[in-house]
Amino acid sequence: MEKKLATIFCSDVIGYSRMMGQDEMATLQKLDQCRNIIDPLIETHGGRIFNTAGDAVLAEFSNPTMAVDCSVKIQNRIQEINNGMRWRIGLHLGEVFTYGTNLMGDTVNVAARIESTADYGGVCMSESVKSTVEGKIELKFESRGTQEFKNIKTPLPIWAVKIAGAEINPNAKPKESIKYSKEQLIKSVINDKPAIGKTLQDAQNLKRDGKFNPATRVLMWRVTKKCGASLNELLDMSSKKLVPEELHEVVVAILSEYCKTIDSDRALIIHKLLEGDLGKHRSLSLQFLKQAAKTNQEAQMKYCDTIMNDPHSSQNEIAVAIEELTSMARRKSILAMIKLTDYYGHIDEKHEQFIWLWVMRGLFESTAQSKLQSLSNKISKQDFATWKIEGEALLDEVKFKNDPGNYSY
Repeated sequence: MEKKLATIFCSDVIGYSRMMGQDEMATLQKLDQCRNIIDPLIETHGGRIFNTAGDAVLAEFSNPTMAVDCSVKIQNRIQEINNGMRWRIGLHLGEVFTYGTNLMGDTVNVAARIESTADYGGVCMSESVKSTVEGKIELKFESRGTQEFKNIKTPLPIWAVKIAGAEINPNAKPKESIKYSKEQLIKSVINDKPAIGKTLQDAQNLKRDGKFNPATRVLMWRVTKKCGASLNELLDMSSKKLVPEELHEVVVAILSEYCKTIDSDRALIIHKLLEGDLGKHRSLSLQFLKQAAKTNQEAQMKYCDTIMNDPHSSQNEIAVAIEELTSMARRKSILAMIKLTDYYGHIDEKHEQFIWLWVMRGLFESTAQSKLQSLSNKISKQDFATWKIEGEALLDEVKFKNDPGNYSY
């Protein structure tokens, strides 16, 4: 049997058996009226009908765009004649086997399953069709979620064409997105046939054409091949909110697996994405922030602040954060001093709070004097005298420490 790539068109009539049971002759006349629309349109769009059974029509197209265009025109024309018949159409792109004049294989089966999700008078398709035709045809698509089908191993993202007058299919409500493991998501990228072998230039061209889904998939595949330029492009698309929502979790899985030793600047970008448009991934976000904090001052400050203000942080994590802030403060970071005094004030540790406020006052930080005065009213004269000496010693150390690093900002 010969194997080839084709877009499979699968359609049938809603409630055909019931209509036949009520009035066979009238139903067959209506079917003929519809077939007089369907058959010529398939032919003029370069398609071929390879199987029919009662109300069902199966056709193949070599051009996915023509298949989608034909499907929409069929639904519009049938709606115009308004003879009481409503059709569903499903489309899927993949490999098929020729068996005489018939076609066989999983692609045909998948197209039939997708057709069952279509609205009455509507057209539904797989991601393989949608990503191929998007930008080539002036139609609007809407997601129908990720669907699981009987005897089909892999759940599929399904898309519908917006067609005025189509009635919602009550038996095909979008199911909640299925939760996949990180390993499954990564495997789906590594084995993504349309993306395999594509270049960075291919991804950039797809992006310019507005085909953000296939562009993202190519970039993710290239990241698995350790292409730094593709990672930069993927991060840029994510920052500009160009990555489709249905791929957010896949992008997160790829970043978490292939960016474990990324440089601080890109680690900080990923942290911000994980906090924002790529969804809430607190643990992973904090992991990238900690990674960025190794050499990035902004990230170091933010990491310490996050740890100290998080009720879920352990005492060990807080102790490490305090140590980091203290190190920065000793190198004249006013911001680190402010965070330390705020923290010590929060836990009512007056000794450390007083000493750092004394240093801040000596460095002419504008708010230190009033805070120091307020704190002095709450401590004994003996503590004041003792802590003042400690504060002066620390101020001298901070002022005259021979350290070229200056963390003030």
